Amino acid sequence: MPYKITDVEDGGVITTFFGIVTDEDIIESAREKCFSPQKLASYRYAITVCVDVEKFDVSAQGMIDNAAISKKAFFMNKNLLLVGVYPDDLGYGMGRLWQGYADDIGWSTKVVRSMDEAKKWLKKNLQ
Repeated sequence: MPYKITDVEDGGVITTFFGIVTDEDIIESAREKCFSPQKLASYRYAITVCVDVEKFDVSAQGMIDNAAISKKAFFMNKNLLLVGVYPDDLGYGMGRLWQGYADDIGWSTKVVRSMDEAKKWLKKNLQ
């Protein structure tokens, strides 16, 4: 399992991926965050961090499947802000693909290249 899910005291959740990341990993991490509807409903924001990913071995179908899980989660938390941090081109493109398939959910989403950009966007949108 090349990811770690961390709850943040201010109402956020951070999923940090590392090593080799596959379709199964991104789908399992999404399911894990949705496992507790009460916890999911309490989140203000979610950050996906792929800074330490050695290989992003994820298909377009994997991102589409991940977006489908997100759509189900929307009904548990309609006000969630999501930001994905993908420094490399492949990860960034896959993040944008997810964003396109999840766009009709109604969440505010952003795909960025750095944690600094993610923090600035969250600060602006959490107010």
